[in-house]
Amino acid sequence: MGNDTESDVLLVGPGWLGAPAAAALAAASPARRVWTASRTGRPAPAGCHALTADVTRGMDDPAFARALAAPLAAVVVCVAPSRARGDSYAVYPAAARGATTIAAALGAEALVYVSSTGVYDRHDGSAVDERTLIAPANDRVRALFDAELTVLATAAAGCRATVLR
Repeated sequence: MGNDTESDVLLVGPGWLGAPAAAALAAASPARRVWTASRTGRPAPAGCHALTADVTRGMDDPAFARALAAPLAAVVVCVAPSRARGDSYAVYPAAARGATTIAAALGAEALVYVSSTGVYDRHDGSAVDERTLIAPANDRVRALFDAELTVLATAAAGCRATVLR
């Protein structure tokens, strides 16, 4: 991702974590357009371009096809459910599925999914790492884990997939 004609990056979920990440991506590579997509039309961070679109619809949301051109350098997903609007944890796997369709349709080199250490479902202060067993025992953990597995499956389709917790 470091040539003169750099491909666009799509960052979905420009909230508390996503907005500074998008701004940092834009600042690090001025030759690249960084798009931030949200369902609510949230303003783009400095140096970025806002897109009102719903990642859970994937390429069925025409806003993605209108704004973005192939190939994309990366699709970065930083979504969280909004209890204020009554969303459930089902948004995680739906966003992952939508992001994989966008990545595939627009030839993304990479798909980065920002997950949560909540997938470990630990509340006792014990340490966790990549080797810690994930045993989904409730809807929240199952949704987080399903989203991660969906993203990791894109690696087989020629797109580098990364899950960050």
